[in-house]
Amino acid sequence: MRFGQHLRRAVNTLLGIRRQKAIMERDLLDQGLSTEEISARILETARRFKLAISSRQINTDLIRQQSDVFWEALQALLPVLNSYPEGYRFQKDNIYYDSKTRPANHIPARLLVSTSRITCF
Repeated sequence: MRFGQHLRRAVNTLLGIRRQKAIMERDLLDQGLSTEEISARILETARRFKLAISSRQINTDLIRQQSDVFWEALQALLPVLNSYPEGYRFQKDNIYYDSKTRPANHIPARLLVSTSRITCF
């Protein structure tokens, strides 16, 4: 599996997407929302978080306001994001794109991940 896929899986695991979906489904089904609308809400929030991570344009104040889950996920991912040299720019400001076009530049991040608490990599 490629680094970008591993990173997406890690974010989903850290955010507890499946668990959140199950909890929200119970509450929102009672409010009359469909399962598709519930999924869209959960996935949209995760998508915005992944976009912030991918470009390293992270608004920590906003993430703190989201929930503890988002803050803890960011704290787990920061060592990986900080493993890149200062001033390193992802091609097209996107870690996923950059990891495909310049995979050798992501080896330190992968090595760091293999020894961190992000076990889904």
